[in-house]
Amino acid sequence: MTRSLSKKHDEQGISLPYNLQHITHVQVDPSDSTGFSGLPEEWRQILKSSGIGKEETMRNPQIVLDILEFRSAGCTRPAPPRAKDFKAASKDAVQFKLENPLNHIKSLKKAGEGSSGSVYIGDRLSDGRRIALKRLEIGKQTNIPALENEIAMMALSKHPNITECIQTFLWERELWIMMEAVEGGALCDLITNFCLEEDIVAYLCREVALALSFLHTRSRIHRDIKSDNILIGLDGSVKLADFGYCVQLTEEAGRRNSLVGTPYWMAPELIRTQYYNEKVDIWSLGIMAIEAVDREPPWFDEPIMRALFLITSSVYLRRLLSRITIVIQVIPPASGGRGCLQVLADTATRS
Repeated sequence: MTRSLSKKHDEQGISLPYNLQHITHVQVDPSDSTGFSGLPEEWRQILKSSGIGKEETMRNPQIVLDILEFRSAGCTRPAPPRAKDFKAASKDAVQFKLENPLNHIKSLKKAGEGSSGSVYIGDRLSDGRRIALKRLEIGKQTNIPALENEIAMMALSKHPNITECIQTFLWERELWIMMEAVEGGALCDLITNFCLEEDIVAYLCREVALALSFLHTRSRIHRDIKSDNILIGLDGSVKLADFGYCVQLTEEAGRRNSLVGTPYWMAPELIRTQYYNEKVDIWSLGIMAIEAVDREPPWFDEPIMRALFLITSSVYLRRLLSRITIVIQVIPPASGGRGCLQVLADTATRS
C-alpha cells in the first residue's frame, strides 16, 4: 500500500547547467574569418555576432570554444514544464510504502546522525544490494511539503552522478528514505584529510558538472552545491546528494528569488535575493573547485555577514574571479574539468 504525505504540493520553479561536449574536428585557422576551420554553422553565426574579434580568438582559442559550447547548449535546452505537469509528476514520484522498512534490510548499522535524522547502512534482503536508510521523525513542526519536494527531486533525477532514491517508507510516525549507499564519504572529509592533485580536482568538477547538466536541462536548480553534498564512492564515483533546496522551474515561474543555500558558496544574486537561474549552481561549483584546492571556500574565516558583503562587493568579486582563473590555469587542459571552470569564469564575469 502506498500514499502521499499530503494532498497539497508546493509549485516550484527551476533552471539548468549545460552538457559540455568536446568538439574535436575544429582547428585554429588564421586564414578563416572566424579564426577556426570546421566550426558548425550555428557556432560560426554565434561567433560572428558575439563581439569577440579574430585577434582575441587567436590569442584564446580554447576559451572561445568553451564559451561557444556553453552558448550553444543554452540555446537548445528544452522549455521548462508547466506547473500543473510538474505537480502531477511529483505526486507520482512521492509514494510511501506503509510498512516497516527494517523488514527489507539485514546487517543494518548506524552510519551517522545529523539535525534532521539518522542514517543507516545495510543490505537489501531481496538482492543483497548495499543501501543507505535515512530516518526522519514526523512531528507537528515537520515541513511536509519541503520533504515531499526533496524526495520528488531525487526520485525524478535519475543519473549516474546523482544519489539514487530507491524507495520511501512511512511507519509509526517516521519517514524512511532508502537510497543507494555511497560509502567513501563526503568530499569535505577528503579535502580535510588530503591535499588533492589538480587532475583529481578536475575530475571532481567534471563529474559534478555532469550532474548539474542533467538537472539544468530539466529546469532544476540544486542551490546547495558544496563539498558536504558531494559523495565519493569506494569505486571513485562522484554523486551529488542532499536535494533539500532543489527547485523546479516551470513555464509560469522561470526564475527564483528565495534566499536558500550555504552562505560561503552562494552566488551574489542569490545573497541579494535578486531573481536568479541555474547560474547560481555554476558559481557554487567554482567555489567548490577553489575549496578543493585551498581546503576551504573563500573568506571562510570571516564572520558570515562580512563574507556575504565580500561576495557581493564588486571589488572583492573581481579578486574572487581572479582566484578562479588561477585555479583554472593549474588544472590540466586535457583533464575534462578545465573547460567547465572556464565556462564558470565567463558566466560569472557576464552576470
